[in-house]
Formats: sequence, structure tokens, C-alpha cells
Amino acid sequence: MAIMIPDEIEEFTTCGEEAFYRFLRLAAKPDERFCVWYSPDIFGREPDFVLFCPEVGLIVFEVDEGQDVYNLLTRIREETNDA
Repeated sequence: MAIMIPDEIEEFTTCGEEAFYRFLRLAAKPDERFCVWYSPDIFGREPDFVLFCPEVGLIVFEVDEGQDVYNLLTRIREETNDA
């Protein structure tokens, strides 16, 4: 599984961020080469996600949401039996 920082999040800012966090956690497993930070403070800025992989580099994500986000989150919850 990817290294997720923080490992567990009690409350997300938006449903879109929750869906994307769960997507990254599932998509990057079982590969520990990937490291994902949620809402890090970088010189006073706070991107939603930063993903790092030595072979790929650094990717910064800002998550917007809409109806598709809710569909993705519902599907992830169903597939992982996670309410």
C-alpha cells in the first residue's frame, strides 16, 4: 500500500477529498514507493494532495468535486465494504 500521511483521517474537508484519498490509497497499493500527503502546509500554501514516487517525481493535486465524485466515493465504499 502507498504510504499515506496522515495514515487515518477522521474528517475530510470535502467529500471529493475523501474520495480522492481513498482512490489513491487503493490505486497505489501494494506499492510502498508511493507516498501521499493530505493537506500539507508548504510555505504557507496548502494543496489538497501531494504524491511522490522516486521513478515518477512529485505531483500536486487540487480536488474539485461534483456528482462524479459522489459516485466514485460510493463505489469505493461498496468495493471495500467501508461505510
